[in-house]
Amino acid sequence: MSDLAEISPAELMHDVLTRLCMPDIAPAGVVVGPANDAAQQQGVVSVVAAGLPEEDRYGPTQWMRCQFRCLAPTLEMADRIAQSVMRDVHGRVRTVGRMVFIDKRFLIHFCNVTAGSSMHYDSPETWETLLFAEVMIGTDPID
Repeated sequence: MSDLAEISPAELMHDVLTRLCMPDIAPAGVVVGPANDAAQQQGVVSVVAAGLPEEDRYGPTQWMRCQFRCLAPTLEMADRIAQSVMRDVHGRVRTVGRMVFIDKRFLIHFCNVTAGSSMHYDSPETWETLLFAEVMIGTDPID
């Protein structure tokens, strides 16, 4: 069994979006953590954990919340990126995600977008559309 602190929903969802979904989901790609200004100006998805995990009492799984910040120079582009993320992650079941940092794979049992898209003006140069997803992840590595 893995130490629950080592499982990152952001890294796993980054892997799913970059490996299994459309490669051109955003011009600057998908990053874990904050996106720099250059990436924001191209259009980027920034994936971060959003809240404490909830461990299942009866099985080797935990629920984690993940935030997808879709940043772009125009509202239309930020919305288009968010719609692509929504299409590719909402309702996704039984998907293997890999965490590169620790070189382990985990089964993502289910991913459900629970909030968003919420659009707003982020800065004079950037628009942002937010999505939140709850992700059920197996805590035992597959490898």
